[in-house]
Amino acid sequence: MKHIIIIAILLWVGQNVPAQAPTVQVKDTLTYSVTLCLRLPHAAKPQRVYYKGETGHVYLRLSKTNTGTLQNEQIIWGFYPKSPVSSFFFKKVRSKLVSNMKDSMHMGLLIPIDSAQYYRLCARALAAGQKKYHLNRYNCYHYAIELINEVCPQQIPVRAIRFP
Repeated sequence: MKHIIIIAILLWVGQNVPAQAPTVQVKDTLTYSVTLCLRLPHAAKPQRVYYKGETGHVYLRLSKTNTGTLQNEQIIWGFYPKSPVSSFFFKKVRSKLVSNMKDSMHMGLLIPIDSAQYYRLCARALAAGQKKYHLNRYNCYHYAIELINEVCPQQIPVRAIRFP
């Protein structure tokens, strides 16, 4: 008798369960941000711009995140001399934009932005990437600060940094 009751309950449950489980509607919202990233040449000595053949590096990370699906797209890049050795001998050299996806970041400043600022920053990054690289007057630091100041509510001052 117990078995018949259990089978009857299972049949009733099977007939009354909807074909598809109810779904929860999640509002897809895109959020945008830009991060000013800093990699130090020596993490224990942050005041140094050069340490044992290594320089620090400043680069940018643009992020677009769908808060409904948590899908995240990132563009991480930096401004470099096309030929690093030539930048020590010549004042201005050709530049290139390089992916920094695998770089470690010691410090960062994240700024939420809107979609218009995101796309404008993408275009400005490519245009500024055509500028000549100068070790002391326009390097990765100047490039990143110039771009971040376009969306930063409080302007970041550019300080003169001399390399050895």
